[in-house]
Amino acid sequence: MSDGEKLKSIREELRLTQHDMAAALRISQQAISHLEGGRNRDMSMSILRQLVKRYNVNPYYLVGNSKEPMFAKPENLLRKKLLGYEELIDRLVALKSK
Repeated sequence: MSDGEKLKSIREELRLTQHDMAAALRISQQAISHLEGGRNRDMSMSILRQLVKRYNVNPYYLVGNSKEPMFAKPENLLRKKLLGYEELIDRLVALKSK
């Protein structure tokens, strides 16, 4: 599953329009459309961080393993650590690009 497909799945699961998600992430609706359509292949680090923080998205789902659950459980210790350690998110994204 591509990054764009994952983003679209997340957005649809949250029942958000492209416009609503774009406003929340402080990017344009066109940027969301391009990501979902595969015209921009990789999401920026800023977008990845915001998805994890704002929508409780599982970072492992975002950076590679679509078998992981889409959303982290609130009591998930990993999620709590990730919110405090953005460096770990950077390393996960770096692993994805290899």
